[in-house]
Amino acid sequence: MAKIESFRDLRVYQAARAASKRVFQMTRLRFPSEEEYSLTDQVRRASRSVMGNIAEAWRKRRYPAAFVSKLSDADAEAAEVRAWLDSALDSEYISESEHQSLDADYDSICGSLKKMMDHPDQWKLSPPSSLLSPQKPRGFTLVELLVVIAIIGILVALLLPAVQSAREAARRLQCSNNYKQLGLALLNYEAQNRHFPAGETHGGDWNPGYTPSTGSGTNRNHCEWDGQIGIWNNAIFPFIEQQAAYDKLDFDIRKQFNHAGNREIMQMQFEAFLCPSDSYRGLTTDWGVADLNKARICHVYGVAGSNEGSTTPHDDGALTYGHCNKHDGMFYNDSKTTIEAIRDGTSNTAMLCESWGRSWPNHSPETPVPPGFPTGESSRGMNLHTVVYFVSTPNSNHGNPWKANSFHPGGVMTCFADGSVHFIPDTIELDVFKGLATIAGGEVPDSTAWGN
Repeated sequence: MAKIESFRDLRVYQAARAASKRVFQMTRLRFPSEEEYSLTDQVRRASRSVMGNIAEAWRKRRYPAAFVSKLSDADAEAAEVRAWLDSALDSEYISESEHQSLDADYDSICGSLKKMMDHPDQWKLSPPSSLLSPQKPRGFTLVELLVVIAIIGILVALLLPAVQSAREAARRLQCSNNYKQLGLALLNYEAQNRHFPAGETHGGDWNPGYTPSTGSGTNRNHCEWDGQIGIWNNAIFPFIEQQAAYDKLDFDIRKQFNHAGNREIMQMQFEAFLCPSDSYRGLTTDWGVADLNKARICHVYGVAGSNEGSTTPHDDGALTYGHCNKHDGMFYNDSKTTIEAIRDGTSNTAMLCESWGRSWPNHSPETPVPPGFPTGESSRGMNLHTVVYFVSTPNSNHGNPWKANSFHPGGVMTCFADGSVHFIPDTIELDVFKGLATIAGGEVPDSTAWGN
């Protein structure tokens, strides 16, 4: 038997590496593009994790428990690959022979891992003999101790910004992945229903018990806040693996908070709608009825348009005030935007954007009040009006919850109507930013103006 000097010499690692390469080639050539962020990513990640866990186990073989733990992780990832291969076979992406061949490879890998886990002592790395010899302890002098403390302080000062930067990069990547999943869910909703979900469902005189919240005149439809549950966020629950939450909602009852299931879901925390860099994940302020319509804060908002004070009537002629009226973006009260209506092009139209969902970072007014901040606090979340208006450049306006703001330095995460995700910089020109919010404004923006 050849001497094993590194994890790369392990036959099980070599087998896992070869199998992972086969998985990659197969998914690149055989899997459809619509599986890119689901089955394709899952099976590639799992196949590569088998290799990673074997390598990590090799470096931890001095400690049998840790060694077995990492091998167990590798075994679990191999089993996950086999499950995804079953799904690929069921979806007719691969042939029966391809499935049997790869499944056999991973069955062999799992068998090898089990043998290693059953006999961890055969792989245990003994400590160097010099560490086993008794050493006479030697103390530090005061000068040495002070020098060490000073060096540690300097290293911490140098490393802390780098650590914080690395953590923020990881949080930003996670946030981007959330937007990709939500964008895909909205596109799947549109494909099934032939239109995107409403920014918020309000209804009108055709709904029993409809009572407009404000306005005057004979047509005050689309303007009953708290009337019934149904914002774009919970409309896509079935498309983000939240069918159970969707089934608890009563979309007909008025007011929406008069149903226990509605109140439960309103206050439930859904990670997909929360920014990893935003520390506040509590409940919103109430809206006219003490505590009954408090909801979980939301940081992902649908783009309503470029004018918060819209005076455009709805197609049925209803006209009340800005927030209730029709808007020039994708999501507003009772909207049913279609792909065909996005005449500016799906790659030029913002669909989702970050918002604090509130005005104050800690959800509580501070004294003295800085310029641009309100004296009180108002916030919105998983029950009503989770839409954003591009009336000011990112991170420049904290007057209310419906502005584009983020805790990512330098800009806001945005998902476009084609499902692509971009980080819009704070430095974007306001006219360009407002143009991204409209679906048929006729703007022809230069994509270099909004970063990557």
